[in-house]
Amino acid sequence: ALIFATGLRRAEAAALRWDEIDLKNGTLIVKRGKGFKTRSVAIVCGFALAALAAWRALTPARRFAFPPITVKGQPGRDMAVTAQAIYRTVKHTEKLSGVIFTPHDARRTHATAALTGGAPLADVQAQLGHAQGATTLRYAKPVDAAKRRKRFKLGYGE
Repeated sequence: ALIFATGLRRAEAAALRWDEIDLKNGTLIVKRGKGFKTRSVAIVCGFALAALAAWRALTPARRFAFPPITVKGQPGRDMAVTAQAIYRTVKHTEKLSGVIFTPHDARRTHATAALTGGAPLADVQAQLGHAQGATTLRYAKPVDAAKRRKRFKLGYGE
C-alpha cells in the first residue's frame, strides 16, 4: 500500500524509520534515496495512512517501520527489512491477488495515476526523486483512447 501511495523505491521503503513518517500530515522523509538524496514525500492515499497507523499500533517501541517478520508472522528484531524482502512480499501479494506486478510497477502506477489525474510534472518528479522531468515522463503509461478522448480539450473542431 505504501509503495502505491508514495511511489517509493523498495529500498527506500525498507529503510524507513518511524521518526521519518508523519502520520498526522500524511508525509514522510526519504533520507536514504537513490544517490543519497533526501526528499519529502506525500502519502497520497488514505488506505495507506490507515494501514501505517494500524501497523504502528502493533510496533509501538520500534525505530524501523518495517522490521523483518519471523516465521510465526510476528515483527522480528528492530532493524530494517531488506529490499529483497520487500520484493518477496510483493510477489506473495501477487500470488494471493492474481495480479502480476513488481514493486517498480507500483512506482510507475503511482506516476501514471498522478500525471493523468492532473498533478503537475514538477510535483510528480519531486515525489519520485527524479533529477529530470524526462525520467518521470518515461514512467507514465498512456491511458486508453476512450479516456484520452474525454480529457482532451483542443479548443477547435467542436
